[in-house]
Amino acid sequence: MTSQSLVVRGVLQDSSGNSLPAATVMLLSAKDSIMQEFVTSGDDGTFKIRAAKNKDYVLQVLFLGLETLNKNVKSSTDDIDLGILTLLPSASALPNIDVIGEYDLMKIGKDTVEYNAKAFKVQPGAAVEDLLKRLPGWKYNVMDQSKLMVKMCKMSWWMAKNFWKGHTHRY
Repeated sequence: MTSQSLVVRGVLQDSSGNSLPAATVMLLSAKDSIMQEFVTSGDDGTFKIRAAKNKDYVLQVLFLGLETLNKNVKSSTDDIDLGILTLLPSASALPNIDVIGEYDLMKIGKDTVEYNAKAFKVQPGAAVEDLLKRLPGWKYNVMDQSKLMVKMCKMSWWMAKNFWKGHTHRY
């Protein structure tokens, strides 16, 4: 955590008081609804999400079969404890929809994580660093960038070298 950020925390439950594990919790910019951060709640319904200080957000919580919860959050300089947030049962069935396209936020392979850049909005003309900062699980620091690239190159070289060992063919 940096000195420019704070933590927003809370506990999610349904109207019966049951905890909501694996609920999707997102912080959206209040100005333009661009997703800033997201996490999933723990087994006990708790969540902690990082937020920049002194900004306006909409906290959005999604859980299948329950109404979406939207809560305005104004971050100050101290961590924010929202306490217990209760999601109500969905009042109606979902309407029929036609899926005309879909994409995943990320694909996780045996040794790779592939992010879909279209799923993480940045302003037009933004630097690549702006996109990297939005990727979950990715910690980007300008000072560590070259170190990260060297590690990736070494790993790629090691993988290629070991793959081709014993796989040579003469044509």
